Amino acid sequence: MDRREFLKLSGLVATGSLLTNCGQGKPTEYLHAYPETPFQVIPGLGQWYASICQQCPAGCGIVVRVVDGRAKKIEGNPLYPLNRGKVCARGQAGLQVLYNPDRIRGPLKLTGRRGSGAYEKISWAEGLKLLADKLRELKDKGEEQGLWFISRLLRGNFAWLVEKFLMLFGSHNYLSYEPFSPDPLIRANAMIFGEEAIPAYDLADINYLLSFSANFLETWLSPVRYGVGYGQMRQGRPGQRGKFIQVEPRLSMTAANADEWIPIKPGYEGILALGLAHIILKEGLYKGQIDNPLAWEEALKEYAPKKVAELTGVSADKIIRVAREFATRGPSLALGGGTAGATTNGVFNLVAINTLNILVGSKIKFPPPSPFSELPPTNRPSPDLSAKAQAGRMTTFVNTMRAGEVKLLMLYDTNPVFTLPEVSGFQKAIEKVPFIVSFGSFMDDTTSLADLILPEHTYLERWGDDVPEPGLDIFLAGIMQPVVNPVFDTRATANVLLGLAKELGGELAEALPWKGYAELLKERWRIIQQSKRGSIQEEDFEEFWSTLLQVGYWWDSYTPAPPPPTAKGKKGKQEAPILPLELPEYGARPEEYPYHLHINPSVAFTEGQGANQPWLQELPDPITTVVWGSWVEINPETARKLGITEGAPVWVESPHGRALVPALIYPGIMPEVVSMPAGQGHTLYGRYAQNRGANPLKILAPLTESRTGAWAWAATRVKLYKAVGEEVRLVKLAGYPRLLWELF
Repeated sequence: MDRREFLKLSGLVATGSLLTNCGQGKPTEYLHAYPETPFQVIPGLGQWYASICQQCPAGCGIVVRVVDGRAKKIEGNPLYPLNRGKVCARGQAGLQVLYNPDRIRGPLKLTGRRGSGAYEKISWAEGLKLLADKLRELKDKGEEQGLWFISRLLRGNFAWLVEKFLMLFGSHNYLSYEPFSPDPLIRANAMIFGEEAIPAYDLADINYLLSFSANFLETWLSPVRYGVGYGQMRQGRPGQRGKFIQVEPRLSMTAANADEWIPIKPGYEGILALGLAHIILKEGLYKGQIDNPLAWEEALKEYAPKKVAELTGVSADKIIRVAREFATRGPSLALGGGTAGATTNGVFNLVAINTLNILVGSKIKFPPPSPFSELPPTNRPSPDLSAKAQAGRMTTFVNTMRAGEVKLLMLYDTNPVFTLPEVSGFQKAIEKVPFIVSFGSFMDDTTSLADLILPEHTYLERWGDDVPEPGLDIFLAGIMQPVVNPVFDTRATANVLLGLAKELGGELAEALPWKGYAELLKERWRIIQQSKRGSIQEEDFEEFWSTLLQVGYWWDSYTPAPPPPTAKGKKGKQEAPILPLELPEYGARPEEYPYHLHINPSVAFTEGQGANQPWLQELPDPITTVVWGSWVEINPETARKLGITEGAPVWVESPHGRALVPALIYPGIMPEVVSMPAGQGHTLYGRYAQNRGANPLKILAPLTESRTGAWAWAATRVKLYKAVGEEVRLVKLAGYPRLLWELF
């Protein structure tokens, strides 16, 4: 062997030794081709499946790209009328729900004390038998009303199934709960328009948009849909660009997109709206059909610009200018939502804001009822998809748990331990419930208290349908289909309920005979197919079903019935709907707690649902660029007065608790207001969300909106002080926020 061959061999041996050492302690991984290619899978070729997004309540249409049986990409469904092919960052991050490493991978049974995290894996057969036995026990004792089912707002035929199951079991205790509830808006619309619903707002053809705290480009109701309409309003009409004014205490992303931001004292939005109405009526600028203008003038006489300016902090000159513009540059539209409806006088504010729409003749349309309830009935009851429990019932429910009247609690896709204020007493009250079952996909703050966990599929793995709310001025229903096989040993909750009905027997089994939820859905959709109208008309149901799955939705035109007489005066003219003056309450003395706490629903997490998705944690806040944490926004004037600097740890304290966060000096907020984003501060909920940031919802005051009982999450006063000896980090992509406020 010569020297050259020796060196070659030495090099090969050394390389092989190095590679061998790198792999020590780790199992060898192999890539295998399918021994038998699954049905509808073409190796290496992507396929798109239509479905419905469940990352927020809006219910946008999506298409999911699937390659080799794995979901790779989510985009907006270009055919879906609600969002027209657009989708937000939360929608695209849905893949991280499906493939999240912290998902609950199968049924679990508690073996230790509640909250200890001591669970053992069990089979589905064992879990279903345990739950069925508990339900039988309630029936045997005549305690059917001890069964409660709490969830986020459910829609579609799953809502019908849940209500039907409870009713047949003997319980009427279904409670839907949304932390940022639209109940005040719904109540205001019922009072002024006679419609207990959210209007089908269309921004596309508006020339003058006046929004009172409705952050419709971020999280309010249906932001993708409103964003599409707003783009049309601003840039979609050659030679015509609508004007937009945002009224709110904080410069949000929505306000940053406006032509003008008008800061206002929190809870005084309605008074400003009535000040504008005063000018419109006084100067004869109204175009709407109103009954008895003298009665309107009498109702509005107390809202002269000077007095309104003193109450709201908005100058009299600005009030007069905006009123004239709003009345003369139509078609105009006034929106009210967000914090305007989340104070103790929320309904007063929203009724006052809608007064502007009446005066200028804004075309307010309401969506039709569910197509399942509108079309001819079948041999089974139709679902009442618009039925929901008022947020105020949560207070009653907490008292019911305290009294020991809740015997078995079912939790579905809701986390009230995290989203309810500490002072609500929910966490202590739930400990008195003898048996809790959660259908959660993640071990969140509430699921961790369950005795039995029967994890649900993610929305990309299960069947479902949706009638969006707020909807459009057409009949619209979307279909949700599994785009991939289940990743873990999970099961659709709808199938669990159908299985329980069969196991319990009797009336439940007779009324809910379907073998699976897909079978139930098909029967319900036959109602639409047999009506032979709308966008899909096929004689054969299988052809109808196949087309539905391809496009993802069905729609039909809608002609609304005349408004009910209770909403109108004589000859169809609107009576003066002005409510008595109602000022906001805050439950704390301003001398001790001088700052109003403005809760900002996170554009990434809303109330916290998306906090376990790293893409959303990495998504910079659009105004502050902060990532992976919480912060409190403080006006520079306030910061100087308190000696607080950027990034310094600060205690935000209310009479009911305190939160530790870094300070962010932000000129886009009023000096008497501080703002915190919601969504962070989970004690559980996986590696990406646990113990990250602070939860401002926990320190809220126990105040409710006066007419609905909804939590008044914008009615809390706080004080600020330095957190000596504490350490928190403020992580953001930029230095100081861009000087947007100089534009206004």
